[in-house]
Amino acid sequence: MATAEATLLRLARDAAPDLKTIRESVEAIAADSHRASEVITSVRGLFRKGGTKKQVLDVNDLMREVLSIEGSELQPMARAQDTARQKCALGVVGRRQFQQVILNLITNAMEAMSSESDRPRELRVGSRVRGNGRCPIEIEDSGKGIGAD
Repeated sequence: MATAEATLLRLARDAAPDLKTIRESVEAIAADSHRASEVITSVRGLFRKGGTKKQVLDVNDLMREVLSIEGSELQPMARAQDTARQKCALGVVGRRQFQQVILNLITNAMEAMSSESDRPRELRVGSRVRGNGRCPIEIEDSGKGIGAD
């Protein structure tokens, strides 16, 4: 919605709008709309009899999608690093819900770094495949952390 509103303002303001920028904005709106549709479909599936089916997905691909969604928010805040080195397959029932958890963790990391001014703000997102087949997700930020008290 923010992209649509900004595009409308740009169209109203500029006598000769930059069509490349407008096209990119409309493409972003279409992509966001598609993602929203998938979220709604997924949530509806949770309430249907039988729920949704488990999908085997690459955790790192899911995290990259979230980073691409949040890319514009991350730019002024931090430099995001994708630390994934290997494919990390995981059976996921709620793809979008899983991504929402990742998004919440990234948002928390961004908030933790928001007051940092004395050092670079860095956000590292990735996973490491363990020998036991597990694949823990790692989201690390350069914020001050949680106080001892």
